Amino acid sequence: MDLAKGDDLVLSSNTNARDSSGKTTLVADHAMSIYGYDNGTGMLEIRNPWGTMAGQTWDTTFEVSLSTLLSDGDTITADNIGNAATAAPPVLSAQTATQTWTLGQTISFTLAANTFTDPQGQKLSYSATLANGTALPAWLSFNAATGTFSGAVPSTASGLSVKVTAKDTGGLSASETFSVLTPAPSAPTVTAQTATQTWKLGQTVSFTLASNTFTDPQGEKLTCSATLANGSALPTWLTFKAATGTFSGTVPNTASGLSIKVTATDAGGASTSETFSVLTAATAPMVTAPTAAQTWKLGQSVNFTLATNTFGDPQGEKLTYSATLADGSALPGWLTFNATTHTFTGTVPSTASGLSVKVTATDTSGLSASETFSVLTPSPPAPTVAAQGATQTWKLGQTVNFTLAANSFVDPQGEKLTYSATLANGSALPAWLTFNTATRTFSGTVPNTASGLSIKVTATDAGGASTSETFSVLTPAAAPTVTQPTAGQTWTGGQSINLALPARTFSDPQGEKLTYSAMQTNGAVLPSWLTFNAATDTFTGAAPSTTSTLSIAVKATDTSGLSASESFSVSIVAAASKLAHAISALPSTGGAASTAPSQPPYAASPTLASPLH
Repeated sequence: MDLAKGDDLVLSSNTNARDSSGKTTLVADHAMSIYGYDNGTGMLEIRNPWGTMAGQTWDTTFEVSLSTLLSDGDTITADNIGNAATAAPPVLSAQTATQTWTLGQTISFTLAANTFTDPQGQKLSYSATLANGTALPAWLSFNAATGTFSGAVPSTASGLSVKVTAKDTGGLSASETFSVLTPAPSAPTVTAQTATQTWKLGQTVSFTLASNTFTDPQGEKLTCSATLANGSALPTWLTFKAATGTFSGTVPNTASGLSIKVTATDAGGASTSETFSVLTAATAPMVTAPTAAQTWKLGQSVNFTLATNTFGDPQGEKLTYSATLADGSALPGWLTFNATTHTFTGTVPSTASGLSVKVTATDTSGLSASETFSVLTPSPPAPTVAAQGATQTWKLGQTVNFTLAANSFVDPQGEKLTYSATLANGSALPAWLTFNTATRTFSGTVPNTASGLSIKVTATDAGGASTSETFSVLTPAAAPTVTQPTAGQTWTGGQSINLALPARTFSDPQGEKLTYSAMQTNGAVLPSWLTFNAATDTFTGAAPSTTSTLSIAVKATDTSGLSASESFSVSIVAAASKLAHAISALPSTGGAASTAPSQPPYAASPTLASPLH
């Protein structure tokens, strides 16, 4: 069928459909107009006559393929064939609301994109005038391409009625008119009222207003100023820094309260004010240097003065002092307080058990402050062991003379120490041992029956405080000793030997009985021709005829198992040699040697006058 201009094609849709953005296109049981064919896409161009309502989510025009319509059972009807239709003008789809542009405000306002629509979907061009058709005021311009009004509202503006016209390509047009209100800018507002301030007499003030004290509706920068509430200047002692919103100064003692007004002014000259009160009360004295806890020892003479900066008065008034115990009761009888010099004096009794002292400072205004400090009254520290006495070894039978080191004890107070000594269990020292307290010296002779000691030495200072140390004494048995070594022996070959060791050859410090043994010094047994009787301590035998030497060792062992040894040499000579030796030893007479033989040495069997028993 051939269609002329103005013929209608009506689509009767049986389908509900949406485009990719979610807007409604086809609406079931509704008729829509087919107004063209898109050669580029091969689709029908359809107008939805219900898509012009404000706030709708329908597409007013869209494209759809014929195959889609046919598959869904939609029908297309030709209407008004041969009758030319008149094109419809643009329509106002979204009325522009009344605008409020404040005096001095910079404007940038763009019309909504859907303010006007064209039934034929033609492109619209825009223009703007005042409602009466006259041009916009010089301060306001309109960009037809973007639909934007811009400019700066002058302070003389008094409101506008603006008309916007939209014209399609066919020359058809539609207009809307909207109002512009141009009120004077809103003044700043107080958003955080400053609270009453208390600045004490003598106080150094540095007070800054809160940053949110004032706000400006236009967001303009605010400048602040301050006066007294009656508009007069601030007192000379108080300054206000407008850049930081800070009050500073020192409150004089004569101040009697203030009422301060702060005014905030915006860039347009609009302003608002707030008023806040300042109380200037007299300030009580303050504790500026608390007194530390004191330690006064029992028996100590006290002379303690409070520091001059213990208290301070903000007004600089003179302070008077008093002192009591912390519970308000009077100081103990042994302690006095001089209010003029602020000095405590007295002697701490031995029965004192600590104090809590309260000192009160009162200014001439009658205001006061107090501090409390503790007094500890410990007993004087006892002496201490500075050099522990080492374990002593005193042998049985030993004569003892042992003095404690001078630095064995020290006294923290440097007091003179007195000394005493007992056994560790507190019982008296044994009778054989004495202790000289003046010289700190132990003396005596260790008996053979001693079996070790544990001795406690106590040092006591002038205050009666004492400490003790304990040291051990070992009393081991002493080994026998050689007291008269046996002389070397010369025995003639063939001589009969009978040699008893002298009783004084060995002695035992404990007086224990000694037993004897003999061997050669090289550890070998005595030769077969010589025997030793341990009971009589006697060597017997017959010397061999051959010349030789022998080294004999004798060991004496006490009942404690301790021993000592001695050794002596024996020379065995031939009988003739011994006779010649004896003759050569005779003195000469008248120059001629005597030939008369003398008695040879050891001619008889040698014996000892007192053999060892």
